[in-house]
Amino acid sequence: RGCIVMVCGAPGTGKTTMVKAMEEEMKRRACSLEEQFVEHLGYFPETLVVNFDQLHRQVSANQRGQSQEDVPEWNEEEREAWKSARHLAFQRVEERLRDNPEVLILVDDNLYLRSMRYYFCKIARKHHASTCTLWVSCDVDLALRRNAAREVQDRVPPAVVERMFDKFEEPGYTPSSKSSWEKHAAKVCTDASFTIPWDLIIEAFKHPHTAEEVNPDAELQAEEDRKRTRENQTHRLDLELRKAVGSFMSRTAKSCPKDTAKGLSQRCNELRKSCLESFKQLVDHDITSGELAAEEILQEFELRLEEMSLAKC
Repeated sequence: RGCIVMVCGAPGTGKTTMVKAMEEEMKRRACSLEEQFVEHLGYFPETLVVNFDQLHRQVSANQRGQSQEDVPEWNEEEREAWKSARHLAFQRVEERLRDNPEVLILVDDNLYLRSMRYYFCKIARKHHASTCTLWVSCDVDLALRRNAAREVQDRVPPAVVERMFDKFEEPGYTPSSKSSWEKHAAKVCTDASFTIPWDLIIEAFKHPHTAEEVNPDAELQAEEDRKRTRENQTHRLDLELRKAVGSFMSRTAKSCPKDTAKGLSQRCNELRKSCLESFKQLVDHDITSGELAAEEILQEFELRLEEMSLAKC
């Protein structure tokens, strides 16, 4: 059966470098590596790489009718491109597992929240495949330097890099953890040279996810918990959006005519409602986790307020 290896970590940690090294070793069919696979599994799997950043650039460029080298603005159109790329990533993984289950799928994505990684576990369970999580990490200053050295269109705002380091939910399993599905996991440090943990990956192949590992009562309770979480996240996001509107109006209203200030207030509230609706759609359709969606939408909302501030008078 196949195995989905999630190579995750904050931007600049070396995920893509590691994935390329893994892909190259698989293509060369290094003698010792091929022997390990055949000895333990009875076959040498094919390799598929799913790079989310690459998919996002392709979808975004196609929708805008521009080159992938262009740097797009983050707006409603770009958010739709992000959603489409996420769907495309899941689709490619599922299609390959369905059409050729003897495959090693390397997913190159930040996946800094456990809930984001769980989507791939659900796909693996559906196709009786396994998962393995490689957490790629390094010193945050090194990651920031690597990010700054990228091409302009590939750079991530430094604040986003630092936030992902702070919010990264470590993979792994402990007896008290709810993430028993993530027991095949390892941290790989890339400050200097690194070693690919092939032994762990081969071991993960032997333990596919099954429907039996799901407790129906626990799943029902989990769904209720998710529903409450979504409601709480929506409420918290609404409070953050209202706070941003209040701050924006206090900064700008004094320098505008009364009618202009009233119009700005109405536009702000319309934008707030639109952002909340987008958030609900993203989370309800399992396109992304609530925490990530809330961060992205709040960031976009603040950018839109700044645009209104520049054009207010």
